[in-house]
Amino acid sequence: QTIVKVFEISDGAIATSGTYEKGSHIIDPKTGMIAIGARSATVLGPEGGIAEALATALIVTGKDGANLFTKPELAEYSAWVIERHSNEAWGINLK
Repeated sequence: QTIVKVFEISDGAIATSGTYEKGSHIIDPKTGMIAIGARSATVLGPEGGIAEALATALIVTGKDGANLFTKPELAEYSAWVIERHSNEAWGINLK
């Protein structure tokens, strides 16, 4: 119920994945259980499909997924993540 981050974009795409509207509906493919990595993940980048996939991956992995953004092919993507089990939020490659 609180806005914690506002993004302004003029080019590219933004995708958010989270549990706040539909509840815990994302499944961790490794365990078959409900994903417990993050409560919300927003990814910005040049392509919407990749941004959406990365946002969902961050819901599953949480901070462990931050290493995805070290790959050269994802250098143009950034993320803002709200942790599931704390009141902590963090960003990757935010400009």
